[in-house]
Amino acid sequence: MDAEMISPGRGGFQATRKGRRSRLDPLVWIAIGLTLAALLVFAFTGLVSPSKANGGGAYCGAYVTQDLTLQHDIYGCVDGGIIVAKSGVTVDLNGHTITGLGEGDGIAAAGVTGVTIKNGSVTNFEAGLRLTGVQNSLVHDVRLSLNSDASAWVEGSTGNKFLRNTMTENGDGGFRLIGSSRNRIAGNTISGASDSGVGMEGLSSYNRLVRNKVTLAGEGVKVDDGTGNRVFRNTLSYNGGAGVEVASEAHSTRINENQTHFNGADGIFVEAFGAQINRNHSGCNGGMGIKATQLAVGNDNVAGGNGDNLGCDGVVCRLSLSCGTE
Repeated sequence: MDAEMISPGRGGFQATRKGRRSRLDPLVWIAIGLTLAALLVFAFTGLVSPSKANGGGAYCGAYVTQDLTLQHDIYGCVDGGIIVAKSGVTVDLNGHTITGLGEGDGIAAAGVTGVTIKNGSVTNFEAGLRLTGVQNSLVHDVRLSLNSDASAWVEGSTGNKFLRNTMTENGDGGFRLIGSSRNRIAGNTISGASDSGVGMEGLSSYNRLVRNKVTLAGEGVKVDDGTGNRVFRNTLSYNGGAGVEVASEAHSTRINENQTHFNGADGIFVEAFGAQINRNHSGCNGGMGIKATQLAVGNDNVAGGNGDNLGCDGVVCRLSLSCGTE
């Protein structure tokens, strides 16, 4: 057999190698492509999937469906912060801050039950916190500031607890409850709202306001309507309007053991029939200490040093010259 037929020369070897390489190239590129795709999926999942395992990979607009503990701030949110999208989830801000650009809601939840939100700050949204149709959930130790609407907008929500939160320099109000009942708002500090520190409307009923401090708001607490709301042991002072204002459509409101001092209008102003107003101290307000325009039950209230009148109208007060304190 001819040598040229059985022993490829240099040119034949190169041609053979080129042929093999050309056959392998598509496989190599496919492998590289699959590897890169897998790496991108892994990186993306690790970045945005909120879970205990990855330690807080959340971002603006994220839907939270597992327990989340933030490990970093979230900032520059154009149209909202995070959305709690599953019942039973705990969102631990872990001392971090969610910051917006003035639009949307910092933390939003709708139609969920048993959610916990805690330990951090939410700033510069329309509503710092918006709960819609939320039940039996807990929000505690959260700081909400510089939000143009309410710090906490709570609508159609029942049986929730809001404990030890701080709300400062929010546009329209601190808590705004609309059609929301049997919620407990306790131990919160609210200041710098153009509207009410706590406002209840839309037939919000049987809510409990206990040991909150409200200053520099339009009114400290305003109850527009509803039944059976209780305002107990709050400090409501240095507000532009009344410390507590109860409209005529609010029934069976109980206002007990509050301190209402140095407000621009009355310390406590009640238009509703049959309110119970007991053991409040109300003095050095621009209007009266306590004024009830309809029949109200009142015992052991103390008032003094108020602008329009030293004492009260519509309920009995003991007079004290030292701003209604003893």
